[in-house]
Amino acid sequence: MMQKNNPFQSWEGFTKALELEFGPSPYECPRSALFKLSQLGSVHDYYVEFTALANRVTGLTVDAILDCFLSGLKLEIRREVLAQSPNSVLKAVSLAKLFEEKYTPNPKPYFSSSYPKTSTTKPQNSPQSKTNALPPLLPTPNLQPFTQPFKPSNVKNITPAEMQIRREKGLCYTCDDKFTPNHRCPNK
Repeated sequence: MMQKNNPFQSWEGFTKALELEFGPSPYECPRSALFKLSQLGSVHDYYVEFTALANRVTGLTVDAILDCFLSGLKLEIRREVLAQSPNSVLKAVSLAKLFEEKYTPNPKPYFSSSYPKTSTTKPQNSPQSKTNALPPLLPTPNLQPFTQPFKPSNVKNITPAEMQIRREKGLCYTCDDKFTPNHRCPNK
């Protein structure tokens, strides 16, 4: 790239040298690679690869790029996305991710979490784990089944009209006794 005896004379020369050194090979054809690209993994992975190639291609219309993206999707996802008639690549990607969840039993998240992964499996009972067992942080709930028999309540449903009549007469809603603040129904 840069030689001691021949430093760059302009910014344009420097960027040209960087592109030659680290850019794609001039013998690669990103357009044909874009046309041949097909989804092998997740929609996210396909989209990342697709945009990397599409950004290197010039002269394609927005519709042609959308058609390229759609034609590379997995068949079952492509059918679903085409049925929605997306008008942009971003809309097609969103739909493809949505339908990918439908066809993938356990889809991978599209983001990486910084939280540690926790295990939901119980450890095997070993002699070592029993000796180092710590008391639980919270009290352990009683796992005995509820055995108290069901007692039907003596509350009867009354209509609003009946409720109004009982209120006017000063009667309890449950029994026929006079209602007072200290009233206790005899049926309870």
